[in-house]
Amino acid sequence: MTEQLILADDLSGASEAAAQFLLRTTRIQVNCSPQPQPQPAADTRVLCIDLDTRHEPQPAVTGQVRTALASAGCPQHVLVKVDSLLRGTPEHLVRAVREALTPPGSLAPAAVVCPATPALGRTVVDGVVRVAGRPLHETDLWHAEHRTPPRSAAEALPGLDVVDVPLDLVRGPRNRLVAVLHDAARAGRTCFCDAEVDADLDALVAAAAELPGAVLVGAGGLAAAAARALPPDAQERSVCRDTAASAPRVLVVAGSAAPSLASEVAELAAAGADLVELTVADLLAGSARLPDLGATAPVTVVRPAAAPVDPSVSTRLVAALAEAVAPAAPPTAALVLTGGETARAVLDRLGVRSLRPVHADAGAVTALADDGRTVVTRPGSFGHGAALADIVTTLTHPPHQEPS
Repeated sequence: MTEQLILADDLSGASEAAAQFLLRTTRIQVNCSPQPQPQPAADTRVLCIDLDTRHEPQPAVTGQVRTALASAGCPQHVLVKVDSLLRGTPEHLVRAVREALTPPGSLAPAAVVCPATPALGRTVVDGVVRVAGRPLHETDLWHAEHRTPPRSAAEALPGLDVVDVPLDLVRGPRNRLVAVLHDAARAGRTCFCDAEVDADLDALVAAAAELPGAVLVGAGGLAAAAARALPPDAQERSVCRDTAASAPRVLVVAGSAAPSLASEVAELAAAGADLVELTVADLLAGSARLPDLGATAPVTVVRPAAAPVDPSVSTRLVAALAEAVAPAAPPTAALVLTGGETARAVLDRLGVRSLRPVHADAGAVTALADDGRTVVTRPGSFGHGAALADIVTTLTHPPHQEPS
């Protein structure tokens, strides 16, 4: 039986959440779709499934959730991975998972929602998501979204009956917190919880563990807290952790619209990487072509040419980018894919069905794909000036890994 099932709304988030468990176990598998996949190994402890539902309507989300749960069997714990900035439609996932896990005539399980990831400066205080202390709705981090950023817990999960769980409850006696979560579940309400530090997230995970069937909903921070609560693999199970071999060629596909990505690409270009920019018009027309990567520098970066982001064509643009990139990607090249939609589209086009995370650093997850290639996924908004350059350096000069 899988101990921890993670359902994620995009692929970079799926890898990020799954990789939080690497310090506890290496028996982790990420499936790139809820559709029938290669069965995880019998000893898999953590199974993560990408639903690819960030911008899907409720009926599609419900269908994907039910398909994923049917393929996952009966996991001991369920965590729903959503964006730490609450982009997309997390309310659809919360509703779909609770409904799918509710037997006829029974009460829905408790839903404990907290998108805080303190390590990235993303917190929740008074029901408001904050980035480096600044309310989310005062930032420009939703510039590529179809709607405006939420100003409150109720706006974060529209259509659901939401109750705020403030810091004093999270940090108070556990029995009091458990009672609040239990009472909310009985009333059909969803708890949106404050958290500023990792200890707050640990308290939420511990309280949820006392409620049968409770579902955790959050970002990388809550996944890390769930991982800290998982017993580690037995010490006698000494294995040599798999690592990616030194990559002779690296293909970076910078498909995210995150503003910080431009400076990261500039750093790579300054270090000698070839930069290939494909115009939006050519991509959408299906006429974009990549050069022969055998004739380019060992590190090649592909991205849509800079242009104002039009949310109405973003999904088509990502699919077109994948169509252009996949035929040119050498099987021996390591792939670095920024943005969950970009990662999913490229791997789908290449026929990759599952990933096994082997290393994680600041949201960037290195994994071995089922076709043998090395893949690094990273949420677009997690970057800084040298982040992509650091990833490429690690791929081309991997550190020696000792047995664990």
